[in-house]
Amino acid sequence: MTIYKILCEVKWLHEYYLTRDKGETIFEMPAQADRLDFLSERFAKDLPSIHEDLDFLEHPFNLTFANYHIRVLPAYAGFKLAIKCKKKKLASGAVLYTPIVPLPDQLCLRLLVRYKNDIRRFSAELSPKPLNPLWYFSSNDIPFVKTFPFLSSPLPALVPAQQYVQSEIAMQAGVAKAFLNNGAPNPWLALPGKHYVNTNDAHLLPLSFVYTFSAFENITTATFTLKDSTNAIVKKIDMQSAAAMQNVFVSFRTSEEVIKAVRHDTVSADQLYKLEVTGNGGYAKTFINLLFAHDELEAERYAGVIDLVVKPAVAAFRLLDASGNLLTRISAAGIRQPAPVFELWMKSKSAFWQYANNRQRKFKLTPATQDLLADNSGVLVSKNPIPMTYTPVNLKKPDNSFQFLPNPEPTMQAKREGNKIFLNMQVAASNLFPLV
Repeated sequence: MTIYKILCEVKWLHEYYLTRDKGETIFEMPAQADRLDFLSERFAKDLPSIHEDLDFLEHPFNLTFANYHIRVLPAYAGFKLAIKCKKKKLASGAVLYTPIVPLPDQLCLRLLVRYKNDIRRFSAELSPKPLNPLWYFSSNDIPFVKTFPFLSSPLPALVPAQQYVQSEIAMQAGVAKAFLNNGAPNPWLALPGKHYVNTNDAHLLPLSFVYTFSAFENITTATFTLKDSTNAIVKKIDMQSAAAMQNVFVSFRTSEEVIKAVRHDTVSADQLYKLEVTGNGGYAKTFINLLFAHDELEAERYAGVIDLVVKPAVAAFRLLDASGNLLTRISAAGIRQPAPVFELWMKSKSAFWQYANNRQRKFKLTPATQDLLADNSGVLVSKNPIPMTYTPVNLKKPDNSFQFLPNPEPTMQAKREGNKIFLNMQVAASNLFPLV
């Protein structure tokens, strides 16, 4: 008997959609079972999730899915992979499922991520970089070893001398922290868990790309040196301009295809590259663990890639057991074991809430707002930035009580003023917002 069964599932958990009314997020649930219950609760309430903003699909030129009878199924907050199987009942009464076509150990199931709506509007920001790579998530250990069930790379360590952008995440003494940008002596907020999507996950480039110099750097000469995994030079490009360069087009395409670009097969360590960029005035930057997408992948059409390998280095991420059976099964006792669920955690962009009077009058603080807001010449601004959410939240006060303030509309665009990010709201005078 042949049937389709679930091989695995991926959940893309975004704080924007997965925050309760008192600010509790799905990331505060230490057990995956509790996180899945959290999702079920949101689904039952018919609340939207990230699957409404992202498509997960195989490339039309990638025949892996068709050859092995695998289908991509949309699911709440992600997707599932279903595979055609043979059902096998053992003498013990246990039921196993075996792929109709055996899956090689190093087979890569590559999903492409495509924006339906641009989630960068409400997602935590990364420090501006000269490169703008795609996301690359994998169950394999390239370039970093992963921790089940998370497909993201380890967070980078906090660098005290580095300038961070509001809501950017870094590791400090084993704790994930978000940069509040609130002017405090210690402007970092400890977060639950530590497996968030981060800058280490953005390292897939097309063979031709734009590199950005700051206008203040006044770069007129530059050299781009690409090195392979053995540190051997693959290609060097020299550039010169009479005027300061800003957005420059860099191409590492070669007629001999000397770069081992990513197509549809499993990525290997020898496909990792290092880019060294030098220029006048002592300019020097190095980018490591870069992958290059072959033109066949049409990287410019997508936001990222998710690779699921049948038998990756970390056993917890394997899609089949040692005998080649699916992990989902029915035990001899009649207990159903589900397929493995992998996760991606994404933080929301945090913004200061700013309240201005709708008649250009000045507000004053009240006992209800003084712990949460600061008075900026009659405009009231939250003391700390608040993660963007789809559903309204109450704000927690120092005494652990909660206060409801008018929330920004889910579709409101955050505005940047200097190095800070704001959500600007105009409200009428009221008991909560009295006039001066």
